[in-house]
Amino acid sequence: MTAPAQQLPTPERSPPAEPRVDARAQYDALNILVRSRRAGLVIHPLYEVITTRRTMHTFMESHVFAVWDFMCLLKFLQSRLTRASEPWWPTGDGATRALINEIVAGEESDLTEDGRHLSHLEMYLEAMEESGADTGPFHRFLNAVRDGTEPLIALQHPSVPAPARAFTTATMKMIERGELAEVASSFTLAREAVIPAMFGPLIRRVDREDGTNSKRLRYYFDRHVELDGDSHGDLSRDMLCHICGDSIANWRLATDAALSALDARQALWDGIEAAIVADLDGLALESAHKARERYTDHRVGAVPTEEQAAATNSFFVRLIYILSTVVCAAVAFLIYGPRPEALHGQLDVSFLPTVNATLNGTATVLLLVALWFVKRGDIRNHKRTMLTAFGVSAGFLVTYVIYHWFKEGPRPYTGDYRTLYLSILASHIVLAVAVLPLSLFSLYRGWFMQVAKHKRIVRWAFPIWLYVSVTGVLIYFFLY
Repeated sequence: MTAPAQQLPTPERSPPAEPRVDARAQYDALNILVRSRRAGLVIHPLYEVITTRRTMHTFMESHVFAVWDFMCLLKFLQSRLTRASEPWWPTGDGATRALINEIVAGEESDLTEDGRHLSHLEMYLEAMEESGADTGPFHRFLNAVRDGTEPLIALQHPSVPAPARAFTTATMKMIERGELAEVASSFTLAREAVIPAMFGPLIRRVDREDGTNSKRLRYYFDRHVELDGDSHGDLSRDMLCHICGDSIANWRLATDAALSALDARQALWDGIEAAIVADLDGLALESAHKARERYTDHRVGAVPTEEQAAATNSFFVRLIYILSTVVCAAVAFLIYGPRPEALHGQLDVSFLPTVNATLNGTATVLLLVALWFVKRGDIRNHKRTMLTAFGVSAGFLVTYVIYHWFKEGPRPYTGDYRTLYLSILASHIVLAVAVLPLSLFSLYRGWFMQVAKHKRIVRWAFPIWLYVSVTGVLIYFFLY
């Protein structure tokens, strides 16, 4: 009898290869996806109901838990991306280690206003104490965690505000899952990037109402906005791209985590707003209801996409450069270029030097007033004053050109301080060329509340603009 044929085993099929993606393109797509949620946080009515010291305390007593859980996310990332225990050896990617360690250095040991090194949590607690907010519930929670109580259990203490409990619980559960892509995405897109720039003006508004100076709280939020705008935002983006890489599965995790974290932040803001509104009455309560109605009716979905925002920014940047170049070239030509014969004397411009000095002096005063407004947190009047100052300086430019067009040449200096005069004149001319694009960029960034970028520019633009205005007056007195 013939033996039965031996059946060959069916070869196992390999699972289909995971599709590979471009990390930066995936980040850009995710950033567009979360844009409307982040925009909703920026215009949240919570900022309108924080108008008194007590309402500020209600906010801080919940928000401090978000400051703590932010540090928990950061330390989780550091523990996974670097070797944080002994014995030590190099681990992971060197560039990613550099990214996370730089962020940790800024968040865990930042420089305070008075020159000390503290974590942002310690800075925030000091700000709470300075303001008179109750730090007791948070200290009880933190002491319980130090004593070995699990954070999720410690959060159940009745003294923990309900909005903070829900928000921090969501973060702790995400950390427990241990998915690196989830934590990195939440950290990058739902924490660092959503610290609203309007907190600084809001604090100044509350300070103005009761005459208090919350300098530590202001410094804390200013540092957050500055670090995020200067470096941490880009560092976090690069870190997320490295962690997720070209894995579509990682980017799906990152997407779900970012959306969930932003929803949790929305719920935190909603909860704090509700707690504040519950204690309001009269006109304050009516104003809070109107703010909520405006927010509900606002079409967050109409927020520009990332591409639209980039295109708008590119348009304004090009416009500023072109306008600055054309104006400077035109002024130089009108003053130093060939002019029609017999033009001198056609128009009496003898009074214009006094007008020019007056305009420069007015611009100087307006710049100082605008600085005073922003220090008080009065952003609306700060904007108005800066626009007026720009208009006055533009008026000076017009009268300056008219004067030099209708007279024969620059007035010579005949005094005894020629070297001093020439040094002031030279620096005035050079910086006057620079101040036009700088002032335009400052106005553009400030008008659209791009606070971090605005601050970086005005560090240079404001003193230069002020110097040009003051020296314009000095040159008048030298010559006349």
